[in-house]
Amino acid sequence: MKQQTRIILVASLTINFLWLFGSSFFELYNDPNEAMRQVRALAVKSLQKFDLESVNSPKAILIDSVLDCILDPLSKDQEADEPSKPTTLSTALKIAQESTLRKVIHKLQLELSEKKAVISFLSQPIINDHDFGYTHNGSLFCAKGDIDFLFVVPSAPHFFDRRESARRRDLYRFTKDRRNKAKLLFFLGKPQFGPDFQEIQSQIDKEVETYGDIIQENFEDVYKNIRLKAVSMLKWTSTYCRAARFVIRTDDDIRFDIGNSLAALQSKSLSYTDFILGERKDNGSPMRKVSHKWYVSPKEYPQENYPPYAYGALLGYPISTVALLYQAALRVEPIWMEDVYLTGICAPKVGVPILRDDNFVFDHEVY
Repeated sequence: MKQQTRIILVASLTINFLWLFGSSFFELYNDPNEAMRQVRALAVKSLQKFDLESVNSPKAILIDSVLDCILDPLSKDQEADEPSKPTTLSTALKIAQESTLRKVIHKLQLELSEKKAVISFLSQPIINDHDFGYTHNGSLFCAKGDIDFLFVVPSAPHFFDRRESARRRDLYRFTKDRRNKAKLLFFLGKPQFGPDFQEIQSQIDKEVETYGDIIQENFEDVYKNIRLKAVSMLKWTSTYCRAARFVIRTDDDIRFDIGNSLAALQSKSLSYTDFILGERKDNGSPMRKVSHKWYVSPKEYPQENYPPYAYGALLGYPISTVALLYQAALRVEPIWMEDVYLTGICAPKVGVPILRDDNFVFDHEVY
């Protein structure tokens, strides 16, 4: 509601600015066509600074109303068989103001309907209770200092070298600079049961003692359990780091521009309360070859195509979105492909859109 209120205020200020300083000037024109061209130019100049992520956004509605409602009455005058009185700027702006209000009210009504659907969904019983305990929790990790950005990195238990490499990179140094108000955590499960289990776990214990940047939950950390790891990041963050503003999930084998990515994330938050920012995949389909790494059986996912989803290698979202996705993951029939599951299947259940930005992109590194 706060965002819509801001947009209505912007609409009023813009329209009244045009009204007060434009009408007396433009109505001096004998040619109403020239007057409307001048009005449109001023309106565009006044409103072009807005970032239009979607044609359904409040800002798009505002511009659509101010421009179209100014020009529509003129076009109707021109098409009429009988000459009619030229549309004045004051009349056009009154029409635009009324139209803007109607469109914003309609959008609020749609959003209210969506919120009711989300509330109804969240009232459903939990079917995927994520009740694993912790070997290493770090529940006080976020207790000290302000946190604007929390980076969460999924990592395999035996990837000691990768974590050491990550701690030498720019991202880790960025999080160690207190001025950036950022922190980074690695998320692990338990080592796969076998002869090396105790040795790997002992090394993890020492790593935690040295760096204190690992959260380890008690599920078996094998590739087919990547959904459990993704949900564990959502659960821990929404439980123990609720003061963070944004969460960025990043794999340990990618490169991305930190400054551009964080700027894009903050920019999107000006227009959206909840969202997922990432590289969107449309028209994806499940792999049906049994021997393939990403095989998904028809029983697990019977549909021929995946819904639009975002690649899990780099995702950004507000902390409120993290909580919504976690709650959705407790209530939606799972598939093991975690990015499809969380961003493509769970996110729509809680009204969370996938957004993209040319500055929020990544490249894979080769190990």
